[in-house]
Order: sequence, then structure tokens, then C-alpha cells
Amino acid sequence: SMHEENPMLGLRGCRLGIVKPEFTRMQVEAIISAAADFMEQSPEAKPHPRIMIPLIGSISEYKNQANTLHSAGPTRLER
Repeated sequence: SMHEENPMLGLRGCRLGIVKPEFTRMQVEAIISAAADFMEQSPEAKPHPRIMIPLIGSISEYKNQANTLHSAGPTRLER
């Protein structure tokens, strides 16, 4: 169960992605998929999606989410 003792601290931003990495992967895959679809519809297009990692509080949180982001990978764009 995702319960917070102090709801003002909240389980959101990167912390939600740390607890549920599938959320981060799903969002990254959706962004990459949208960019790939755009490229298929407009071959001259060169989208440069930027993915922000929200509410980082420490280097370890950033590294965790960056690794998850890179593991979701731009495989569809590599084709």
C-alpha cells in the first residue's frame, strides 16, 4: 500500500518512480513512442524530446531515475 504518514512530504515526483520504477519506464516509453510516431509521419522531422526528472532531493535519487530512464531506452528511435 502506498500510504504516507505525512501527506505534505508525499510520494510523488522522482520518489514515486523510485518506489514504482514501472511508472518511470511507462512514461519514458510513451515519450519515445510519440517522438517515433512523429518521425514516421514526418520523415524530415527531427524531434528532440527532453525528459525532466521531477523533485530530485539528492544525487542518489537522480542516479536511480537516470538509470531507470536509460534502461527504458530509445530503442524505437534507433530503428
